Amino acid sequence: MGEVLGSAVTLSESHLSDEDAMALPLQHESMTLTQTLISGPDEKLNRRIPIVIMKESKLKAEDLAAFDHTGPIGISVGYEEGSKGKVLALAIVDENQGLLIELNGKKGNGWRNSTSNSKRGQARRLLEETVLCRAIAPLVGFDMAPLVLSICNSFGLVVSNAIDVQDTFSPDDRNELVTVKTAMGEGFIAMSPKERNIERLFTSRFYDPEERRCKVELASKAWLAQLLVAEFLPQEARETVRRIDLGKLDERKVIV
Repeated sequence: MGEVLGSAVTLSESHLSDEDAMALPLQHESMTLTQTLISGPDEKLNRRIPIVIMKESKLKAEDLAAFDHTGPIGISVGYEEGSKGKVLALAIVDENQGLLIELNGKKGNGWRNSTSNSKRGQARRLLEETVLCRAIAPLVGFDMAPLVLSICNSFGLVVSNAIDVQDTFSPDDRNELVTVKTAMGEGFIAMSPKERNIERLFTSRFYDPEERRCKVELASKAWLAQLLVAEFLPQEARETVRRIDLGKLDERKVIV
């Protein structure tokens, strides 16, 4: 399905240019995402996007430094198959790079009050403060409300300043393809959706760390979400759309 959803190749030092070698931390697994969801001549549609893949306990501040900007960041999550919404991984992607974080620690928010100062607890605080609750610009995704609740229920992570792309572009029809087509509009010819690829992308919501296809899908969903907001939601409109802010709720009523 690589050709359908996007192509991803695992990179090693011998495959990287000098510029990419400096940009990517080679101690982590990585891949290159070449999207096949939207066609058009725009360079950003044909860009090779480096995606770093890591365990949450390995996350450091420098891994998130590239996301300190005012543009939208797309987010998506992959669930454990057969579970009741347990999150196994999340992807954050902007127009230039992405990070796929595999969450494999204890369930719940015990890390928040832990005195052990574990690497996993430090990583979750860092992720929450730097990306999930950033005030400078929105975090955007498909089905954002259940996404936000699922990572809170699974790992106690709180998201604020989040935009649901379906609610923003097609509130009366949450089908992902409808959302994409509505956002782009009928008269927009510089970009066109590859309908079958988009439909196939959203047929699965599960994540298997051994399956490259799952990693491509996760990164592709986050990339598509940020593209829609970056290209089709003007800055002034971004200030007025409804936000999801879990930080305003009593966390004890959310964690189960």
